[in-house]
Amino acid sequence: MPGQIQPRTSKDLKDKEEENDPPAKADSKKKAKKGIHQSLLLTPSLPTNPELDVFWWVCGGARCFESVLAGGKRGVGPAAVDGPGPDLEELLDREIESESKPAKKKGRLGNETVSSGVEAVGTPPSSEQKLLLTSQALKNHLNLMMKTPEDSKTCVTTPPAPVRHKRCSQEMLASPPDPPVVLKTINHMLNIMTGNDLAAFAVPEESVLKPGVDLRTAKITPVEVGDDEGVQHKAFHYAFERLHVRGLAESNFDHGAWKSGDRLEAKRDSFEVYLSTKGSDYFEEFAELVAHDRNEAFDPDHHPAECMSEWMSSKALRNRGLYVKTKAWFGFHAALRDLIADWTIQLEALRALNQRVENDQCEDLHVERDRDREEEEFDGDVERQEPRTKSELYAIFGKNGPTAMVLGFMEDRKLQSIARIFVEITSPLEMSYYETLEALSKGWNEQSRWVSTRASGSWYQVVSGILGVLETSVFQDRLHFTKPLKPVALEEGVPEWAQGEMELLELAFDFAECLAENVLWSNARYWWSIPELLATLLHSERGVRKAGMQQMKTIVEAVLAAEAHQSRQKEWAEVLADLGWQKQQLPREAMALLLQCEFALSDVKLRKLSSRLFVGSPSTKDTLENCFAFLHRKAATHSTNAKMSDACKYTYAIISPYSESGGAPQVLPSAQDFTTKPTLQSASEIYESKWRSSGVQAQQRSAAAAAYLVADAANNFSHVDDCWIGSLFVPGKVYFNASLDVCTLCLGNRKWTTAGFPLNQSETDQEFLILEKEVRDIPAQTLVWMMNWKVFESDWVFLPVRLLVRGLLPEPILNLGTCFAFHIMDPGGQPLLESAVRSGCWISLANLQSLFAALGLNKPTRGSGKRLANGSKSILKVDWARMLVQHLFPGEEDEAEIKRMIAGITHRSTKNLSDDETKILDMVSELDEENRNCPEFKKIAKLAKQQSTEKTETKARAQVFAEIREEEEARKKEEEEEKQRIEEERQKERAKIEKAALEASERERAKPSAAASSGSGTRKPSTTPKALKDFLTQAMQDDGITLNREPGSYGYRATYSRSAPGLQKNFQRKWGTSANPREEDALLTVLGFIYARWNADHKSRVNLLLGLCGELLFSVMLGIT
Repeated sequence: MPGQIQPRTSKDLKDKEEENDPPAKADSKKKAKKGIHQSLLLTPSLPTNPELDVFWWVCGGARCFESVLAGGKRGVGPAAVDGPGPDLEELLDREIESESKPAKKKGRLGNETVSSGVEAVGTPPSSEQKLLLTSQALKNHLNLMMKTPEDSKTCVTTPPAPVRHKRCSQEMLASPPDPPVVLKTINHMLNIMTGNDLAAFAVPEESVLKPGVDLRTAKITPVEVGDDEGVQHKAFHYAFERLHVRGLAESNFDHGAWKSGDRLEAKRDSFEVYLSTKGSDYFEEFAELVAHDRNEAFDPDHHPAECMSEWMSSKALRNRGLYVKTKAWFGFHAALRDLIADWTIQLEALRALNQRVENDQCEDLHVERDRDREEEEFDGDVERQEPRTKSELYAIFGKNGPTAMVLGFMEDRKLQSIARIFVEITSPLEMSYYETLEALSKGWNEQSRWVSTRASGSWYQVVSGILGVLETSVFQDRLHFTKPLKPVALEEGVPEWAQGEMELLELAFDFAECLAENVLWSNARYWWSIPELLATLLHSERGVRKAGMQQMKTIVEAVLAAEAHQSRQKEWAEVLADLGWQKQQLPREAMALLLQCEFALSDVKLRKLSSRLFVGSPSTKDTLENCFAFLHRKAATHSTNAKMSDACKYTYAIISPYSESGGAPQVLPSAQDFTTKPTLQSASEIYESKWRSSGVQAQQRSAAAAAYLVADAANNFSHVDDCWIGSLFVPGKVYFNASLDVCTLCLGNRKWTTAGFPLNQSETDQEFLILEKEVRDIPAQTLVWMMNWKVFESDWVFLPVRLLVRGLLPEPILNLGTCFAFHIMDPGGQPLLESAVRSGCWISLANLQSLFAALGLNKPTRGSGKRLANGSKSILKVDWARMLVQHLFPGEEDEAEIKRMIAGITHRSTKNLSDDETKILDMVSELDEENRNCPEFKKIAKLAKQQSTEKTETKARAQVFAEIREEEEARKKEEEEEKQRIEEERQKERAKIEKAALEASERERAKPSAAASSGSGTRKPSTTPKALKDFLTQAMQDDGITLNREPGSYGYRATYSRSAPGLQKNFQRKWGTSANPREEDALLTVLGFIYARWNADHKSRVNLLLGLCGELLFSVMLGIT
């Protein structure tokens, strides 16, 4: 309308629409803008309809379309900027051609030629062309969207624009002022939301389903579904009607995402059918178990069927387990309580569901079973083995399914008892946590009361409460412990019915002692440290303030004396380093104020300091968590890559508004702080500098060091090197001090001292000990600090005790109101060292050597370590430990017990790990992507891979060494066989020579005596025996070497018939001379010449027969002569 004010913003345009639209129409618009579920038929093809340009403008949603038309915000999304947009009349009326003359126009975009009007319909452009819309088509479709036809419910009403002037249509599309940016943004938005651009939503002309087309023969391409809730109904309805895009817009704003209820209904139906088959006796027992699980009184007159509706609606049927948030304090306890309360209902429901699954009646669960395989694996005569490793557990899980696995867990009632132990024993700690939150939420007065009671030892109540749970009848009722009906003779041993209960009680005691020990040592620093003790000055009672001041005076005097003490002992430097806080500025200022006011309670400065320290923000949420959240938010909006310089991070952390709002004073930086460049220490200076250790154990050692300094100050700290003896106190054991007349339960040692919980000896029965129930005005003073600096002749002795359930306690003990007691087995006690070694106490190597010196033992001579160069093995700590155990317990014959004590001293585990690294790698590889990338599983997989690699390398090295040993053994075997063969040949040669000599001797004896030489000149018979040539090898004989004997002339002669020119042909020696007094000497000389010359000529090995010459020569000579 002329003269009507144009809406300039999206809000004005929205108000305008609401004025023109009826209420029902406006309501439909509001619903359409909530969330939608789109099912789009996407066909990747180029747009062929020029009407697609309107979809470019509209598909970004009503907000984008209204912004462009009204000129409110330019662009879409969070980057849109407020300001006046282009005038609609100017946008529509720039150089519009006459509607009656559709003609072809040439544009400037890439020199394309695009037809306007209806000629462009159905003529798809080539791949090189770009879609260019004429101003006539743009005007037509914008007018269509701006008008309000009667059958339209989603269009925008805008007054018609007057025509002003005409220009080239291509100029508007080639160089538009601002709106084309919107087209690009919408295309980008659609690509992000659906994964496809605008071209993918167009349908080819031949696939458009127009009225009159036979739908029975129409070809429908496969559907690709996209669920994107950011696109509005208006854009999709326009696309469906005008652009022929296949799609469906379905709203789902009236409900959120929900899971299928098939398992819930199947479980509920199975449970109902299962219960319908049971009789009245079953329901009575079932109702009694449910009442016991919920700690309710069982009414036998109450009809169990009336509880059916409650059981069917129990949340135990909705879940097999409960999700526990890791960040929630005591969330696990709440989950366990719900599980315990519905344990029986859960168990029976799982039995019903598992029975239905086994009968193949529950088709909704899609259970696939292989009965033949299960019958082969689990024969009826073979007992099933319980899973011992994770791989076996997952194997059962994968075969039987989650229902059967959870059912197996629920059928084990011992797990329910363990869950009860966990919940009941931790209840005092949980109640303390909630009481602390309530106290801190009531204001600073209540906060100052709480912090002052904590400094004076309110945490002792938690320690006492944790141990006191064991004494309550409620705790033992929930564990189904037998009630005492008649006295039991303990001299005959523990009855069989009580053995299981005592094992469960020992498990509960171990957990209670460990929890109480950690609670005690975690809070001990509030009683043994400054400035933590200053909080006692805020207490309302003068007695507490006075006790706190006296404790501070004792600590300050001991610390000052320790600083003045001069010692070069290593332990002395360690105790001062563990104390730690005395070197910091604030504690020293607090000690200075205490000394200056002479420990006066009324000093104003001390009270102000205490108030400033302990009255303020009760948690770190305002000063840490919120500050880092503020920094993270600033970093996310600071730059596109979420990065920030260090100086900027420091600035934002300093100016965080949450610290000041939380009550913490805030110091803002000045201009000088930004211009000052700090001088940082070098890496070597930081590395070499020492400061107080941080962490829980450091704080616990600090409290123990302060307790030692106070206890040993009167002795001038002379026992600093004997503090290790306190480690002989074993946590959870009972000790008695004769000089102090006190019995204590050891609650752990922290290097310098040991803490103990006081026990009382029953007045009616001296054989039993019960927990101390009386608490002093200052609870921290109730504890016993067990100082012991002697191994032998110590005032402390070990009392062996055993835990008794209420069914074994005598009546006088039960009359004291306790259901738990320690029964003393040896009233005389046992020495400290023997009891510590038997209990598996760890002792360092230096302390072992000190014990050997005190006991008069020599160091071990035989070790079990690596072999040294001298052939002996190195001596390890295990050798010292074994020798100590053998000395203390010479009659111990159980090798397993000896190994257990040695393992305790050396801190070694006696268990053999059976997990296979390959199975661990296989299990991790079967995890999903998210869990496979979890740091914990990555660490396990890395460790398993490393151990597998090491095992492979070790196996390879062992195999190589085995092959080397086999080769060495084979070589030695061959050498032995060669030696044996040579020895056999020598024996044969020796026998042959002896035989030849014997035959020659016999022949000589058989010959007649030789007659004297006659004048006839007859030849004398030869005096060379035939066996003499056997001294020569066959090669020598073949070479023409002969050996002759003539006693009357030359003796023994060696002749070389084939001697080389220039060499000696004969060599002879007679016996009876000074060089050869005997005949055998002459023979050996000749033979030595023969063999020496032979070896020189042939360079061969000396014949082995030469070694036999000396042995056989005498016998041969006897045969010759």
